[in-house]
Amino acid sequence: MKYITNIICLIMLSVSISFSQESPMTDSLKYKSDIKILFTFKNFDAENNQLFINENNDVMILLKNNQLMAISTKSDKKVSISLPKDIHKAEKIIYSDEYLIVKDGCFIKQLKDSTINIYMKMPDENFSIYPAGLSKIYILLKNKKKYELFFVDMKTNTQIKILSHSKKITDILGDGERTFVAIDKDIYLLENKESILIHHNETPINSITGSDYGLFFASESGLSYLSMPFIVVPMDVGYVQKVICKNNILYFLKKDGKLFMIENANSFENKIRDFFND
Repeated sequence: MKYITNIICLIMLSVSISFSQESPMTDSLKYKSDIKILFTFKNFDAENNQLFINENNDVMILLKNNQLMAISTKSDKKVSISLPKDIHKAEKIIYSDEYLIVKDGCFIKQLKDSTINIYMKMPDENFSIYPAGLSKIYILLKNKKKYELFFVDMKTNTQIKILSHSKKITDILGDGERTFVAIDKDIYLLENKESILIHHNETPINSITGSDYGLFFASESGLSYLSMPFIVVPMDVGYVQKVICKNNILYFLKKDGKLFMIENANSFENKIRDFFND
């Protein structure tokens, strides 16, 4: 972990803008917040490259073309990092326990400091990995006919198939016991061997993330907040590629490469609760 977390890095000065958005529930429920634009990525495709932030919300990390770029959210510095030589084609990196878990071609590898261990070799490169807790991951297998989702406990080597679907699975969020899956225009909750449709969107969903109370999801239609179980508050911000929520801070990446931040993600839920309590 020291290989990445010891790095000190940069970001552009924040510029504040504000917006308001009506909820579909009623014209009386309105949301206002300050949005800050952090910086703009050039030629960054969130579907084929990775963008994530560390646990302290002070370093944004990009993975592109087998290179890591660490950008500080608190200073004016950035650092480009070369991965170890034994990592040949990194496409996804997950923080987990004391390790980094890396999808490297058809391999899943564990990286601690400069030590690399091969955890698993897959039949081909047509898969992706997603975090599911400490030393736990989701593995999504992709082929022409279907998508298959597995939950894997890397300490016990337990592997459980939890979903098979003919439509494209675009994002996964959960801990193995409770899993949210974005499939085309729908979001499903997988829990206790049941699959529950919790939202149908107008356009395909690109990304999902969780706050303390609900979900945020990104699509061509924009960014929306899903208050469990079924209340949706949309934000008219245009096409969004990626959304991330960490420590009550919301980040979303627009199609034009601009990355924005909202400092109080829980304010969406608080506004809804205030409305119903009035």
